[in-house]
Amino acid sequence: MAKPVLTRVRIALAVGFAFVCGWVDVVCLTRYKAFSTMMTGNMFQMGYGIIYPKFYGEHHLMPDPVFYFAVICCYFLGIVIHRIAEVKLPRMGRIFGPLFAIIVMTVELGFALEEGAKEEPRWIVCLYAVVFAIQNMMTLRDGLKTSTAFVTGHLHNLGGFAVEICRGNATTEDYKSHAVPVFVMMSLIFGSFTAAVWDKVFGQSMALVPIAPMMAVLFLLHDFVFRRKKPRKEEEADVEKAEAVRAKTINSRLRKQGSMYSTSSRRSPTGLRSSNTAAIEESDDDDDSDSDSDS
Repeated sequence: MAKPVLTRVRIALAVGFAFVCGWVDVVCLTRYKAFSTMMTGNMFQMGYGIIYPKFYGEHHLMPDPVFYFAVICCYFLGIVIHRIAEVKLPRMGRIFGPLFAIIVMTVELGFALEEGAKEEPRWIVCLYAVVFAIQNMMTLRDGLKTSTAFVTGHLHNLGGFAVEICRGNATTEDYKSHAVPVFVMMSLIFGSFTAAVWDKVFGQSMALVPIAPMMAVLFLLHDFVFRRKKPRKEEEADVEKAEAVRAKTINSRLRKQGSMYSTSSRRSPTGLRSSNTAAIEESDDDDDSDSDSDS
């Protein structure tokens, strides 16, 4: 059985992934007026753009609704890719981490070195949406099992936890489990703050270069800490097999107990008759004694 991961290790990984998400969203929002790690804002923008469509720059050939719809579809594609990899690969971080770092570095350096490039094509955010959909699904399902890009759910949980603290029902385990979302929110803010500082000092040129190696390291560490020896498909099959064995054992015990009960039931009538007879006789004796005393 795998050893439980320490809370401080989970916090360290969650802080790293949240920092990356905060940084990336600030860059994408500044450059492309879109998010690459969360789709709620893009859906709002798509709905708003249907009534007030806009075109941004010479490279942005499609109106807002089409653009945001494409970003959302690419994010969905990343979710599908993650699920396929989850079923087939026991450790996807060692593949996706370096690959994503190379993609981000290539895109950033390519446009930075391109002569006469005034701005990056807005459609690059579609590629980043695929990348960060896979990252978000990995942190949400595979190891950390917590969101490092969305904080609304964390606020809901923390609100309920605050009430339990006031009622005196919070345990040590509750404090440990709620420590991760607190640090996630703090790191998300710090990542966006750091990206804004970078933009103010260096501008948007190569703004995502610093987080590319960080992504590779985080993916590899995630694989190392939450390492799985088998693909998810085989793990699920093992769980189903174990549950089937457990159900078979329980049914066998129930049948055994049922047979014991039926055996005792077959033997019990004589004992019941004898005990009932004794009780009746005792009651008759009491009645006789009462009548004698009355006379």
